[in-house]
Amino acid sequence: MTGTFTFVGQEDVQVGVDYVNFGEFPDIFNTPIGDIQFLTGTGTFAGIGGTFGTIQDIVGIVPGTDVMVTDFIVAEARPELDFTLTQVAPGVFGSGQCFAPPAAGQTCTPPVPVGSPFNLINDSASSFGVTMRVLGYVTNELGEVSTFTGNFSSQRTDIPYQAALGAIADDEIGFFRSSYSADFAFTPQQVPVPEPASMVLMGLALSGMAVVIRRRK
Repeated sequence: MTGTFTFVGQEDVQVGVDYVNFGEFPDIFNTPIGDIQFLTGTGTFAGIGGTFGTIQDIVGIVPGTDVMVTDFIVAEARPELDFTLTQVAPGVFGSGQCFAPPAAGQTCTPPVPVGSPFNLINDSASSFGVTMRVLGYVTNELGEVSTFTGNFSSQRTDIPYQAALGAIADDEIGFFRSSYSADFAFTPQQVPVPEPASMVLMGLALSGMAVVIRRRK
């Protein structure tokens, strides 16, 4: 499986210190999933655009640590595909400008003790963008496997990232909400083919087993 797809959330994402909640707010039914709409698809995923699906919340984020979130994405148009999240990548910026007076060009990965997956950039003193990268794999009904890299992004044109960080740090608020989009790229994984020497050894082993079976008879 190879190709790409993009999607948008049908609800705003809610972000806290160590979680990403893709579901509706307030989440009165305590559902750990959010609704998404696929926009485009290429390769294996051609034709997925315009269809719908779901995405699992990510809770207890420790960037760079292996996780196992099955059914991370469910595509209604492709129910035979199983998407598994295996890692949330660490953010790539430092924290020195995270709480500086807002200005264009500033960057920030928040100073969380276990690390943060977020990359924040102030486009101006009153607007910013944020990205997050995830890793995982997808399997199909034939047992084929492809790895994926997913990039989530969000843009606000009304506040700098310092305001978003302030909302998350506020004891009475504790989170920040925004619309989001994502693009995923897939790379097929080759199943190892036995080398000639290995095939010879396997043949000898099978021949030996056949001899033993004949003798027992």
